[in-house]
Amino acid sequence: MKRVFLVILMAILFAFASGGLAEEQTVDAAALEALGAAHVGYAVVSPTQWGDTAAAALCKDGESILCVAQKQNGAWRVTVDNKNALGKVDRLSSITLDTDTTLFWRYLWNDHSCIYTAICKDGLWRVINWMLFIPTDDGIREERMSFLDVGGVPTMMHTVYDEDENGNVLSCVNSIPYPIGELADLSSLADFDVTRFPDYAYPLTDMSNESIKAAAAAYLFPEDIYLGGSLTENSMQFLLGKPNGALVLAGVTFTESNGWKVVESTPLPEGTVYGYQNFDTSLYFPNGLLADVSLFADGKWGVSLVVGNNNETSSIVLGENWLADQLLAASTCYYGDHPWSDITCMDWNALPTSLESAVQRIDQSAWAVVNNPNPTDRLHLRTAPQKDASSLGKYYNGTAVRVLDENGEWLHVDVYGVEGWMMKQYLARGEAMKAVIPRVPTPNAATHLINLYETSNSEYPFYKLTSDGDWLDMRICGVVGGDWFHVWFMDSGRSGYVRQSALTLE
Repeated sequence: MKRVFLVILMAILFAFASGGLAEEQTVDAAALEALGAAHVGYAVVSPTQWGDTAAAALCKDGESILCVAQKQNGAWRVTVDNKNALGKVDRLSSITLDTDTTLFWRYLWNDHSCIYTAICKDGLWRVINWMLFIPTDDGIREERMSFLDVGGVPTMMHTVYDEDENGNVLSCVNSIPYPIGELADLSSLADFDVTRFPDYAYPLTDMSNESIKAAAAAYLFPEDIYLGGSLTENSMQFLLGKPNGALVLAGVTFTESNGWKVVESTPLPEGTVYGYQNFDTSLYFPNGLLADVSLFADGKWGVSLVVGNNNETSSIVLGENWLADQLLAASTCYYGDHPWSDITCMDWNALPTSLESAVQRIDQSAWAVVNNPNPTDRLHLRTAPQKDASSLGKYYNGTAVRVLDENGEWLHVDVYGVEGWMMKQYLARGEAMKAVIPRVPTPNAATHLINLYETSNSEYPFYKLTSDGDWLDMRICGVVGGDWFHVWFMDSGRSGYVRQSALTLE
C-alpha cells in the first residue's frame, strides 16, 4: 500500500518521463522565440506556459539558466534571467507554471524528490519555499524551507510534515524562525542562488549550509564575528568572536511573545573552534577535549557531552541534574547538581576528563531515588504527607526525585515537574543512591507517532514523537491511574505523559 501511495504521489507531483526532463508543453511560438533569444545557442528545455507567462531552462554544456517571459502590451519579454537558480541540472525533471503567477521547478533522484516554488506578486517574482519528499516506513516525510516575515524581520523556517500511506498528515513540526538579513534579497527569483541555501540533495534537517547560519548570526550579533554554529528545530548556537577578542558560545531560542532570546557563555579558552571531524556541532578545545552544549528543559544551556579526541578520555554524558557514561544504555546514572549545567557561569577550563572526576564534583544533597524493598513494587507520590492521601502516581525503583522539604517520615519532592510527598524510608539518599538497581521498564513504540501530553488530564498533546528516534532516550518513571505513563527524556530533560496504549514494555 505504501509503495502504491508513493507511486501515485510521484505521478501527481511530477508527471514526467522517468530519468529525464518532462515532455514539452504546447507553448506559443512567440514565447519560445523570446525565451530562446535570451541566450542564443542554448537549448530551450522543459518550456511551460500559462496565459501570458512562459518559462523554461536554457541549457548548454552543463549550464542551465532559468528564464521567465511575460507578455506585456502584446509582446513577450524576458523578466527573469537567472543562471544560479537551477543548480544541478542532471536531476532536474521539469519546470511548470501552475498559474500565470505560480512557478515550480522539480528534481528527482533515487526515491527522493524536491520542488521549488516561486510566485509573482505586484510584478515581482519571489521564491517562497522548497519542499523535499522522502519515503518513510509508514508513508512519506515532507521537509519544507520557507521564506517568511516575522515582525518585519526576513526569516526562514523549517517545517516537517509526516504523512501516512494514505496521505493523511500525522504531524507537523515547525522550527524556530532563522533571521536571514541580507539573504532575504535572494528570495527574489531574479537573484535566487540555490547554492546559498541547503542543498536539495540532502535532508533539510541537516541545515549545514553556512550562508543561513552566518546570516542569522550577523543579524543577532552585528558587533561580533561569526566563527561557526548550528541550527536545530528549537534553537540556534553560534561561536562568536567579541570585539575585545574573547570567544563565547551564544545560544538562541524564540517565542512569539518575546522574539529571539540570547544567552552567552562565559569566555571560552583561546583557540576554541566549532566542529572537529565528525563532531560537527561540538566545541573543540586546544587541550583535545570536545564538548557538546544543549538547551535543557529548564531553559538553561549546559554541557551535554564531554569526550577526548584521542580516545584517552572516556565519554561523559551530562543532563541538567545527572551524569552517566552513556545516554541510551548507561551502566550507572548519578543524580545531583553539577557545575556544567549553565554556560553563563561555568569554568570551561574545569571540564571533567573522566566520569570519576565528574562524579566527585556532583552535589547529591538535594536528591534521592526511589528504593522499594520489593523491587517490583512502586512508590506512591501523594498529595499530602499521609498514607491515605490521594496518589499522584506510582514510581519505579531508580526514579530520581528532587528533595524540597522534610516532614517527619515524609519528604516533599519534585518528580519531573510534579510535586508531592513520598515516604522517607523508601527513598535512598547520598551514597546509598549508587546501590539502587533501577527497575524502570524499557519501552517500545506501539505506533509510529507517540503523543506526549503535558498532564494526565490534557486533551491535546503538546509534542509528537516519532518512533524513528525521538523517543529513544525516553524513560518511564511511573504510572498514573490505569491509562498513563509519566515519562522523562534524559537528553533534553523534557517530561510529560504518554498513554499506556502507545507503548509496549520489555
